[in-house]
Amino acid sequence: MKYDALLCTGQPRSGTHYITALISLNFLNNKDYLKIYRSHESVQLIQNSQTAYFYIWREFEPMAKSIYQLKERFGLKIDSYGVFLRSRYGDMWVMGDPDKISINARNLWGRTKVKGISDFFKDIDMCPREFWEYHNGLWDEYAKKNPNVIVVKYDDVLRNLDAEMNRIAEKIGCDKREFKNIEKKIGYWK
Repeated sequence: MKYDALLCTGQPRSGTHYITALISLNFLNNKDYLKIYRSHESVQLIQNSQTAYFYIWREFEPMAKSIYQLKERFGLKIDSYGVFLRSRYGDMWVMGDPDKISINARNLWGRTKVKGISDFFKDIDMCPREFWEYHNGLWDEYAKKNPNVIVVKYDDVLRNLDAEMNRIAEKIGCDKREFKNIEKKIGYWK
């Protein structure tokens, strides 16, 4: 591999846990993918040319529907999906009772429950599509200028795992050509 380290981040509800686990399992031979998982960081995460930074994203509509389904986890109080799409995240964010919010989570070791509220959207003064376009656009710009920034589309991984994993292997300088998939759901769900 031509990089000393790998780190993964991405849009919320875009398959970041799944793709990070695939990368860790296949390229680092390590089930503990949380060691390279950096949640939903901005481009300020990029600080070292010897680290490969993976940015994971997903088509807007399924990502937005998934955020809406887990709106309580994100501290979003909104009555309908249509209003959600037209509202700014910061205006929807309300600190609820974190002890009352519990969602399912699974890593490569098994299932658990996670309590609490994410404040990721608290200060975002954009509606969902606007933020999706802005965040993805920033990472795309950095990827064009920095070979160590690798954009991975969740939908492409689902459509053709081997092609996407081969593309990643080539970008990080790895000669591996056979890849393991993860059959169980990884990440959070309601």
